[in-house]
Formats: sequence, structure tokens, C-alpha cells
Amino acid sequence: QDERDLAAALRALFAAECPASVVRRLRDKPEEKMPDKLWTALAEAGVFGLVLASEYGGAGGPLSALGVFYVEAGRALCPTLVHSTVQAALAIDVLGDAEHRAAWLPGLAAGTVRATTSLFSARDAAVIEPELSAWREADGSWRLQGRSDFVLDADFADLLVVSAADDERILGFVVDTDTAGVQVKPLPVLGGYRTVRVHFDGVRVADPGEVLNGPRGEGGDGVAQARVGQEEVAV
Repeated sequence: QDERDLAAALRALFAAECPASVVRRLRDKPEEKMPDKLWTALAEAGVFGLVLASEYGGAGGPLSALGVFYVEAGRALCPTLVHSTVQAALAIDVLGDAEHRAAWLPGLAAGTVRATTSLFSARDAAVIEPELSAWREADGSWRLQGRSDFVLDADFADLLVVSAADDERILGFVVDTDTAGVQVKPLPVLGGYRTVRVHFDGVRVADPGEVLNGPRGEGGDGVAQARVGQEEVAV
């Protein structure tokens, strides 16, 4: 019953804030950002924090609740930036520790931050080999090099959650899209879908809070990244 009630509430929200006229306008003007009114309505409805813990501003719901949202969002052709931001929050929840969650999840849950991810192949979520390389500088900061293709909504996002590999392990990084060395360029694909290519040219990550090195601080072998991909496929 709870999921039926959630579906009905979301359907009413989308009928009011994401009618066909909005969908057509965004289709005809792909460079136009998602309407603030729709984003605010979704944030106030708690969509961005549906499955996040209450201590981080979420509702603590099951993953199936997010599945209900995705069904109704797909029915209404809701802009994909919503999905991307939800996915970024899930990634930080899985790849980070308690300090990372406390730093990043409240803003994502409240909808004050927009984000996207590049953690697995856009063609196959089981392929988690990082496209970026990482190395550590003498001062303890990290540098990222390479490019990520087919990244949804990177041109509208405030943050990118990406994976990169050094010589020993896979790490996650939270990167501001305005950071020096980050270049976001359109990447045309068939069907009119919006996607972009993100170049990382020696991008410096100095804040330890931006390095998602796992709950135990040891990085990972890809298991956590695979879980993120599986969760995306599941919903």
C-alpha cells in the first residue's frame, strides 16, 4: 500500500510540474536547464533522499521505493538530471565512509546540489574498469588524468562522482565541475539523447573529503563500484 500511495503522489506531482509542454520545450531546447519549479517540487517531496539514511536528510526507504520513483519519472519523461543526482548520492553512500556521507549526502538529499557519475560503462554496468588514472603528489593531493565518455548531465551538474585507478587500487573522487582541468564537451549520439565527454587534464583533488577510499580507507578492488552499477540496473 505504501508504494501505491507513493506512486500516486508522484504521478500527481509530475502531472502538475512536468506536463507535456515542459517535456516538449526541453526536447526542442536541449541546452535549457531543468525548470527550477520542478526541481524544487521534487526536493520538497523528498525524492532525492528516498533511500538515504535519515541522519543525512533522507527518508530511509528501501531501494524498491526508488524503483517506484523511476517508473513514474519515466512515465512523465522527467529530465535525467534527477536520476543522475540520485545515483551520485547512492554512489557516495556506498563508496564513502561516515565522514563522506555527512559531508555530501545532506546537500544531495535536499536538492541543493546537482550531480552525476562516471563509475561504470554506459554500455554495460558490469564493466567497471576506470577510464581515469590517478596518482598522488608529494603534498598528499591527487591528480586525475583521462576522459570519461557518455556521461549524462555533466554539463548541468555541480559535482562529478568518478572512479580512477592508481597502480594498486580503485578510488572514487568527488570533483567540482568548475575545477581547473575539467572540460565538459557535448558528445552527440543517435536518437537525440544528451550526453557529454568529460576531460580531466591533471585535475587536482586536494581535500581528503573528496577522495572516496571506502569505509575502511583502503580503496577497493571494484566490488563497491560493481554494487553501484548493480543498484542502478536494479532500479
